[in-house]
Amino acid sequence: MINLTKVETDLVYGVDYVAYSNLDTGAVAEVESNNTSASANDLGTKDWNLAPNGSIPSAATRPHLTVTGSKSGTDTDYFKITLLEPGQIQLTNGSGLVAGDVVVRNAADTATVASGFAISGVLAAGTYLVKVTPTGNYTLHISAD
Repeated sequence: MINLTKVETDLVYGVDYVAYSNLDTGAVAEVESNNTSASANDLGTKDWNLAPNGSIPSAATRPHLTVTGSKSGTDTDYFKITLLEPGQIQLTNGSGLVAGDVVVRNAADTATVASGFAISGVLAAGTYLVKVTPTGNYTLHISAD
């Protein structure tokens, strides 16, 4: 018999489960100072969604969000993504970027995992940094599964 009155209280959002909306929540603006790996903007706290978006491959089936930012001088922007289980991260240029502007690094910022937009293969569960070094304003689409 199933107990329908029991409430599961030991499940932790972001650890045991996640939920996505099919509504476009708009772009996430970078927040300065995110110029180092230690001060990376945590994208895990943002609203990932499954809204259709012609600029993002498989947008209706892969959780995604859009990041907007700007760079001046020697500014570098860091964003943090945590995969709860092995999966893929896909980066798509919205505007203002070239392949060399985007690098995925390990959490310690000591090794490059992938660079450019053509990231393939399954990454281990864990935290990754997306390092962006554009010239000017940019839009970056990020999807993960």
